Amino acid sequence: PAEEPHAGGRGDRHQPPGKRGTGSRDKAKLDLPNVFDVREGDWARYGMCRDSSVKVKSTPEAGYDFYVNLDNVHLKTELKTHRQVEPEILESQYRYGMVLLALALLRELADDESGRDKRGLKTHSDVEMVCDALSPFLLPMMSALGQLAA
Repeated sequence: PAEEPHAGGRGDRHQPPGKRGTGSRDKAKLDLPNVFDVREGDWARYGMCRDSSVKVKSTPEAGYDFYVNLDNVHLKTELKTHRQVEPEILESQYRYGMVLLALALLRELADDESGRDKRGLKTHSDVEMVCDALSPFLLPMMSALGQLAA
C-alpha cells in the first residue's frame, strides 16, 4: 500500500563539525584568501628580504591575507633561467604555489586565537619559515612535474 505523506518538522539544520572537532565550519576560512604582491621597495614594510617568500596575516573575518614576495631571489633566478616562458606565467605559478603551500600548512597547524597551534608553535612564523625553505624548489618542481609523460 502507498504510504501517506507526512509533514516533516521544522528542525534547525546543524553544520557538521570541522576536521579537528572545533564545532561548525567557519565560512570565512573557506573563502578565497586575499593575495598581495610585494616588490623589493616594500620589503621593509612587510619585514621581508631577498629570501622571503610569503607573509601570512590573519584577518578579522577569520581568514588570511598573503603577501607574496615577487622579487624573491629564487623567483628571479627562475625568470633568468627560463626566458622562453612569459614572466607573468612564472610569477603566477610562484604566487599561487606559495599561497597553496601556506594554506595547506595553516590548515594542518590549525591555529587558535593566540596565534599558536596546539603544539605551542607560532603558526604564522612557522608557515613562513617552511615556505621560505621550499621556495627554491617550487618552480623547478612544477616544471619537472609538467614534463612527466604517462
